[in-house]
Amino acid sequence: MRRMQWRRPSAWREPRPTVAEQPEPGPQPTTDRVARGRLAQQLLDDPTLVAALKAIEDDLGGTWRNSKVGAVEEREAAYRMVYAIEALRAKLRSYVTDGRVIETRNRQAEAQEAADRGEA
Repeated sequence: MRRMQWRRPSAWREPRPTVAEQPEPGPQPTTDRVARGRLAQQLLDDPTLVAALKAIEDDLGGTWRNSKVGAVEEREAAYRMVYAIEALRAKLRSYVTDGRVIETRNRQAEAQEAADRGEA
C-alpha cells in the first residue's frame, strides 16, 4: 500500500490579511434595551419566522408521535428542540417587556422633569 505524502493546505501558504484588511464584523447586539425590545417584537410579529418555527415544531411533533417505543433518545432530542424554540420565544417576549418598561419609565421621568420645570 502506498502512503500519501502530507502537504500543507494551500490556504496556509497565502498571506494573512492585515488588521486593515479584516472584514467588518457583523451587526452587533444592541445594548439599548428599548431598541432591543422593538426589534424583538418585530421578530415575534414576522410571519416568516412564525411560520418557520411552527413548521419545525410540527415536524418535531411528528417525530415524537411516530417514534418507536425504544427510541427514547430520539424523543428526548425532539423535546429539547421544541423546548429551545419556546425558550427563544420567551426570551424575545422578555426583551419586549423589558423595553416597554424602560420606555414607560423614561416617559414618566420626562413628564416629571417637565412638571418640575413648570412646563406641565
